[in-house]
Amino acid sequence: MTLTMGRLDQPRSELLANFTAIRSHLSAKFPGGWPNVRSLHIALAGRGSPSLPVYADFADVSEV
Repeated sequence: MTLTMGRLDQPRSELLANFTAIRSHLSAKFPGGWPNVRSLHIALAGRGSPSLPVYADFADVSEV
């Protein structure tokens, strides 16, 4: 799933609020909630842009 979080010219506080809203949305959207979200990455729009992990869960899949 790919979601747009914001623009580089937005204030940091708005980007953080957007990130928090996206996290809440994912928790409600995925079956089983947040435990089924394995990772979140931030990337600039466009092909070939590297992504930076901001969250990763390395728990065993059978724990969910």
